[in-house]
Amino acid sequence: MDYEGLKLIVEELTAAKLDLLMINALCFLIALSLIYLFSRAKKSGELREINNNFNKVLQQQSVLTTETENIKKSLEKDLVDYQIKLSAYHQKSISAVCEIYEAILSLREAAKNLGFSKTDEDARAFIRTIEHFRRIFDYQKIWISNELECHIENVAIDMERKCQSFAAANTREKYIPNLSESRIDQLIEDQEAFYDYLHKEVNAIFDELAEKISASVAR
Repeated sequence: MDYEGLKLIVEELTAAKLDLLMINALCFLIALSLIYLFSRAKKSGELREINNNFNKVLQQQSVLTTETENIKKSLEKDLVDYQIKLSAYHQKSISAVCEIYEAILSLREAAKNLGFSKTDEDARAFIRTIEHFRRIFDYQKIWISNELECHIENVAIDMERKCQSFAAANTREKYIPNLSESRIDQLIEDQEAFYDYLHKEVNAIFDELAEKISASVAR
């Protein structure tokens, strides 16, 4: 092989090597481009997903805010309704307490009248007054507290029992000549107990009752 042939072969090999380098470089650039495009596409997808998730969060937050506002408005309405009902109940309770108190004051006055005159008519008047009190009390007691109800009822029962004992003693007094000494002593004891009740106990009892009523109304 002469020099010219060898030179041609070298040039061809050199050209082929350059072509190979160019191809490798081109493949490398294509690979980089593909990696970049893939990375960008992936990143774009992640950003799109993040954006979608963020929009969902915003929508959920908006729904939650709306529901919270609706609940708040509902609670405020319920509170106003409750306050109105509570105020109406309180006014009804005050009215009931006043009516019951007036009735039991009338009962106290009837008991005093019975103690002063001791007539059959006063005894009957007391019975009518206790019946009137019972009607008022039974009708209105649903509007007062259980504690106050029990206290008022106990005061009325005690007064009624003492008045009945006194009225019975007055009736027996008409038949003193026919009574034994022990029956006469019991008669006098019942009358004195009633007078002690009227003059020593009843004012303190009604002062305590007034305090309990005031405390109940003030709540």
